[in-house]
Amino acid sequence: MRLTTEPLANGETSAYALTCGYVERTTVTRPDGGETWLELWQPSPGNRQYDVRRHDFDGDGRRYWEAFDTLTEARRFYRRKRTELRREVAP
Repeated sequence: MRLTTEPLANGETSAYALTCGYVERTTVTRPDGGETWLELWQPSPGNRQYDVRRHDFDGDGRRYWEAFDTLTEARRFYRRKRTELRREVAP
């Protein structure tokens, strides 16, 4: 495993960076002018849990907050939701 806080070649946050407290975030501006954040992070490095949540500012508030036992599961969910979010706001 590459121990770095720099983004990986594919632009994702490394497992080490997540353990260090870094957050992977996708930010989009919705057609109504509000901002939406989709985040992947490890809330407590000791328990090996990874969380993904979406929050719509100036809108619905928190849309979901899911917890996963593995980074693989969390990344799979994050990627799927990121794709859905980008399609949602595409012109």
